Amino acid sequence: MILLLTEDMTKFVDNYPEYRKWHGNVTKYVTLLTEMSKIVDERKLMLVSQTEQEFASNGGQGAAFESINKENHLPDFKDTSE
Repeated sequence: MILLLTEDMTKFVDNYPEYRKWHGNVTKYVTLLTEMSKIVDERKLMLVSQTEQEFASNGGQGAAFESINKENHLPDFKDTSE
């Protein structure tokens, strides 16, 4: 039993530098993704992307404006220039 424990500890100590390297990389990427997610939320980039897609694929400004109004619960504006 003691021999087995010693072998396991030896393997762990031998692999520890690689473990620390991987742990550091994972921590770095999780931190980076967390910060990027905060920026996307703060700047409403998903809404911007959705609006761009509406604008590009559904026939222009009217569809994009409708999408923004529904998403942000804005009042319904009517064109009174006529």
